[in-house]
Amino acid sequence: MKGNKKPLSYTAATGHLNEAQKALTEGYKPDKDIMKTVWGRVSEARRHLEAIGPESPAYIVARGLMNEVCLRERRIEIVCIDIAHQLMIKQREILADELGQYYLGRGILADIKLIGPDKTFLQLECPLLCETSVERIIDDTNFLEHLKRAGFRKVMLSNNEGYTRVCSVEKHEANNAGRTSVNRKNQKKRETKVAGNDRRE
Repeated sequence: MKGNKKPLSYTAATGHLNEAQKALTEGYKPDKDIMKTVWGRVSEARRHLEAIGPESPAYIVARGLMNEVCLRERRIEIVCIDIAHQLMIKQREILADELGQYYLGRGILADIKLIGPDKTFLQLECPLLCETSVERIIDDTNFLEHLKRAGFRKVMLSNNEGYTRVCSVEKHEANNAGRTSVNRKNQKKRETKVAGNDRRE
């Protein structure tokens, strides 16, 4: 609660206190399932309580009510985080489904799986995927950017002939920040040349 330059009268402080109590009581419907709880007008209660400074006789009671406000705010935050978490999982499921529909619409067989309790690992197996096509997908499209926005952490691209490429979405974005497509291709050529020299040695 914030101190006031001009102390409130007892009547004014009592009025704020009563309004805060009313805001916390009216509409408050606790439930065993925290997701179903209705919390009352918590923000309104906070505004009234913050108007009561430490010099007021109602301050001690107001401080007790403020503890209740803080408790409800923390629980509301927990609910909001959980809802956002569930929405992100749903978004990943939708993206995987859209990806499956994309391949299906082109008559291409693709097996798509979401792995992990939060479904942050996307596995895509398609006969058409090879080293060249995967490099093109990773370096020249926004595929990994879309995965990152949906909260994916890792993706595995493979075919049914033994080729597999696993990428960390976040690390790839960091490693490729500021690099153009041409730069990436030149880097790939240098890496291939070095690998060839190593084999010859």
